[in-house]
Amino acid sequence: MSYNIIWNNNNVIINFIEKPSVKQVMRINEKIIGDPRFDSMEYQLWDFRYTKEIKRVEEIEEDQIKIIATLDMSSMYWNRNIKIALVSKNPYIKKMIIQYSNFMAETSWQCKLFEDMKDALKWCKSK
Repeated sequence: MSYNIIWNNNNVIINFIEKPSVKQVMRINEKIIGDPRFDSMEYQLWDFRYTKEIKRVEEIEEDQIKIIATLDMSSMYWNRNIKIALVSKNPYIKKMIIQYSNFMAETSWQCKLFEDMKDALKWCKSK
């Protein structure tokens, strides 16, 4: 498995160890949304700091990111207020995160890009 899911009460931290695939992200989303803790979740922290294999943003295309965002939007039925912190220094992953954030901009979920895990967690826990 190239990722870890760590639950912290009703919140979740996802650590990627290798190059993430769209299927993995969708599988993780299914696990999170299907978990009873999702309804009370306040934040998700997606840690891409150790995924250095992606060399080009084209490896995950914009329409695939849109699919992920659309699935997240549909899950707002169960929880309308979640913070999504995305952590990466990789410029190509950052481009994908910005695309995702743009798709989510008109929703009630807050998305923010970080380079530092400590700052991301601090933002997640802020009210």
